[in-house]
Amino acid sequence: MNYYNSALQKIKCAQNTFSTGGCCCFGMTGPTGPTGPQGLAGPATITVGTTITGAPGTPATVTNVGTNENAILNFTIPQGVTGPTGEAGPTGPQGETGPTGPAATFTVNPTVTGEPGTDANVVLDGTDGAYTLTFTIPEGPTGPTGNGLAAYGGLYATANQPLAFTGTTAQEIALANTMPTENVNATGNNVVVEQAGNYEITYDVTLSTTTQIDSLTFAVRQNDTDIPGTTETGQLAINTPTNYSGNVIVALTEGASVDLALTDAAGTGNVTIANASLTVKKLDASTAAPAA
Repeated sequence: MNYYNSALQKIKCAQNTFSTGGCCCFGMTGPTGPTGPQGLAGPATITVGTTITGAPGTPATVTNVGTNENAILNFTIPQGVTGPTGEAGPTGPQGETGPTGPAATFTVNPTVTGEPGTDANVVLDGTDGAYTLTFTIPEGPTGPTGNGLAAYGGLYATANQPLAFTGTTAQEIALANTMPTENVNATGNNVVVEQAGNYEITYDVTLSTTTQIDSLTFAVRQNDTDIPGTTETGQLAINTPTNYSGNVIVALTEGASVDLALTDAAGTGNVTIANASLTVKKLDASTAAPAA
């Protein structure tokens, strides 16, 4: 029977049934119909394409970027939310020793003088192995006032002065210029001390002659008496400058007079004194000394 016509009959039957209050217009279920035609072919292959991590909270998706027969599936899987911080792991093994670094350098700045009574100090500056050191050392306290020399003075001569011997008597060397003095009277070719004590006497004389003198004696005298250790005797050659110099420590009494003298044993010579000097310095604070 034509399916279309059959369907029309069933519709009319239903219309009549509902309008008349009847029951049914359909008969019993008929037998199973024949198998329908084959559907479309499913995919022949399925390949996993790319897998992408999505942002946390987004939905997961699967997209076929191939064909129905040869599917290629791309997956997007959202990243999970950050979990809680885990416990610290155990300490790892000791690493290998690194290479030796460059040697450090130290520069010392000029030392600073601090105020008396302050602490000494050292300041270290610099980085990366280049350092500077600055030392601060406090100044020491002022020491007691020194006493200096209790007595000193002297005489000297610089101009050439001739001296002619007319006998064997000692001739005093002229000293026309005065040095600074303290408790010493330096005048008239003599240095006179005003305090008794131990004195250092320093002398220097340079002279020459145009006629040879076979025996000439030089001496430093105290009260016209030669002071031991200062006497020099010898020949004075022609046109040959000769120097007599030295120092001696001797005890001088108060008022002792010190001078320089020359003696010609023949008593007939002539000399020229180029320069001469005589100084005395008191070395102690004593006020008494044995007589010369």
